[in-house]
Amino acid sequence: MRARRPPLEYAVTMDRVSRLAIPGGPALGAGEDWAPEHLLLAAVARCAVASFAFHAARAGATASATVRANAHVARRDADGRHAVTAPELVLDATIDPAPEAGDLERLLARAEHDCFIGASLAAGPRYQWTVNGVTQAPGP
Repeated sequence: MRARRPPLEYAVTMDRVSRLAIPGGPALGAGEDWAPEHLLLAAVARCAVASFAFHAARAGATASATVRANAHVARRDADGRHAVTAPELVLDATIDPAPEAGDLERLLARAEHDCFIGASLAAGPRYQWTVNGVTQAPGP
């Protein structure tokens, strides 16, 4: 039986003027225009790109992407609470060397599956990928 890895731990601080920092790191001034919902979308976007790059590297390729993310906040029918609903990520990615079509489908599925920020949302993100200029069919 495989041993379980200990959980990953993260920490962040925020001061009275909304500057964010990680322990020992520089402050990130998000500014007043950045709502917590924007930061959530930024986290999902960054996680999706990191997961894509990780799986590309495992396949012997290099990858990068730009992302446009959006979501709605609405009252959920299930419990009447406001929540992020229908998050969507539109990714314009490059990968070199380009994998075969079936291999690319599997790589994108792994990238989506292993983005733990997206997986943490009750309403999981919908991903739309364009890779090396070709728009990919949406997954299941």
